[in-house]
Amino acid sequence: MYRKGAPLIIAMALTLVLITSLTFMLTNANGTNFNQQNLQDNIVSEAPEEEDIKISPQPPQTVEPIIEEIQKEPIESINPQQKLVIEETNEEIKDEPIVKSGEENKEIAVKEADKKAQVIREDKFLNKETKNTNILCLGVADKALEMISIYSINKDNKKSAGIFLPTRTSLKVNGELLTLKEIYQKHGVLNLKKIISQCLEVDIPYHMIADKQGLVELSELIGPLYVENENINIPNLFVRPVSDKDDEILQSLAEKIVQPKMLLQVPKLIKIFIANVESDIGVTGLWDLYSVFKNLNHSELSKIVLWGEKMNLTSQEYWLIDPYDWHNVIYEMTQ
Repeated sequence: MYRKGAPLIIAMALTLVLITSLTFMLTNANGTNFNQQNLQDNIVSEAPEEEDIKISPQPPQTVEPIIEEIQKEPIESINPQQKLVIEETNEEIKDEPIVKSGEENKEIAVKEADKKAQVIREDKFLNKETKNTNILCLGVADKALEMISIYSINKDNKKSAGIFLPTRTSLKVNGELLTLKEIYQKHGVLNLKKIISQCLEVDIPYHMIADKQGLVELSELIGPLYVENENINIPNLFVRPVSDKDDEILQSLAEKIVQPKMLLQVPKLIKIFIANVESDIGVTGLWDLYSVFKNLNHSELSKIVLWGEKMNLTSQEYWLIDPYDWHNVIYEMTQ
């Protein structure tokens, strides 16, 4: 009985992992056409087999300096506009008896509010407390990196989230400020995975690289997807601007793909997976991911984009993510 069921289990795992990676490509995070709005517990029973890794690791002398340099030089970024914790100040605000215009009064009110409260966020490094399963999902189109996200699964409360990183996000690597896209191009996916893992302070045991063509083939296979009377164009999810429908789109697509009738499409889904996805997950990892994914509460599936803050340094623009967001976002999204 087990042997007969094994191919179906593996097929469903492949299907669900494919859907997981592709459905999180809901934002144009390539840094050029923005619509700006607002594991430490490894569940795999054994390491993925080497033959399943399609991307060769960089030489040790390339990998280690990158990671060591990031440890020595913490990411320096400022995001003064994000406000969570308010602390009262002792500064006295002087009365202004002079009658002023409406605009001037508005300016005074803003200044007085700024004097009364100084906003800070205390970095508690909460990601370290999570025991999530984390997967680095990369989206490519014509071999160019277009999307980066970390799919994080909390198997205890059955919540999951996609944390998106615009490819223009900059980090200091070996003393050089590089975008995530440049890190991928220069140092490869394994180094990118290690670097993002260090920034988020969580283990990321797996990565997946999915081609946009997979969305086209997936759309043809599963048919139309309607959310709030809108027919969602699945191939265009790759470049769809952020909207308040994103979470519902994710949930609807996940629910549709796990319907019993989709079992008949498993051979075609496997073909799409093989043609459009590179991964180091391995068969054992796929089984474990399937075991987790099938029990997830799809209504708790959500996403966030860490846009970062634009900084002008040496006459160039860099987009830097606040350390608070790096160190706490996974905890805040999945607890």
